[in-house]
Amino acid sequence: MLRTFLAAATASEATEAVTSEPVASSAEEMVENTVENVVSFWDSIWKWFSVNWPSFLIAAVILVGGWWIVTLIIKLMKHTMKKAGIEKSAITFVTSVTKYLLRLIVIILALYPFGVQFATIFAALGAAGLGVGLGLKDVIANIASGITIIITKPFSVGHYIAINNVEGTVQKVEIMFTTLKTLESQEVVIPNSTLTAGTVTNYTSLGVRRVQFDFNLQYGSDLSYIRSLLLDLVKQNEMVLDEPTPMFVIIGQAADGIACSLRAWSAPENYWYVFWDVNEAISNAFRDQGIRVPFSQLDVHICNAQGNSGGDPVETANSTQNP
Repeated sequence: MLRTFLAAATASEATEAVTSEPVASSAEEMVENTVENVVSFWDSIWKWFSVNWPSFLIAAVILVGGWWIVTLIIKLMKHTMKKAGIEKSAITFVTSVTKYLLRLIVIILALYPFGVQFATIFAALGAAGLGVGLGLKDVIANIASGITIIITKPFSVGHYIAINNVEGTVQKVEIMFTTLKTLESQEVVIPNSTLTAGTVTNYTSLGVRRVQFDFNLQYGSDLSYIRSLLLDLVKQNEMVLDEPTPMFVIIGQAADGIACSLRAWSAPENYWYVFWDVNEAISNAFRDQGIRVPFSQLDVHICNAQGNSGGDPVETANSTQNP
């Protein structure tokens, strides 16, 4: 029995030895193959570098020299544009676009020593540009409009403009958006494509703005006296310009009185102060001088027909003069 047990144990050990030998051999082969692959990879890189090291040297010179030249060009552009009085937003945009384009050219030139064909690069860039352009057409439209605004200068920062029932002082002119500040201290951001596609009214560019006060006077009023009174009144305001000369004109005969207009001119930045001050002065002058402004008034006359206790209205009349 003991002999049987020993024989079985010996057979088991032999079987384990036979089984473990292939496993160990397989692991060793995997390690050896991995090492051989890594060594072969680095050998191929070294051989390629040994053959192409002049191309690497040329590419490095192109990159370093090109980057330095681009930096120098951008500095010269900024200095020249500042001396020319070009706005900061325009300088930033033009120099940024120029810098990226020139750097792209430098990178393409650096690839040339390795045998990269320019036609292939330009074809790839063209295809990518087409896809990006279709997806970002609104953004591109705003950018193109921003360039148009910067170049043509229909308005500048600080100008008071109006477009699409929105008006305010221009705070920022950026490449995609223009920001206005309204009289209510609200910030309105307008896409540049809206500005180039719409009608923009610039109240500042001419350096003078007319302030107009329209009102009606009663028929029979002393127009000569009122003209003298209002012109003296408006000339007393220091913010009203002497030229063009303020004027008082009759603009029509309305149903509710004589349509008149008092017109004066001021600097654009003083427009609202003149408008408020002169309006208040006109109201005070009319009150002190007893000048009455007509207003629409409806008189209703009710006549009771005999035998009609309901009092049906049978006559109405419009009166446009003060009672």
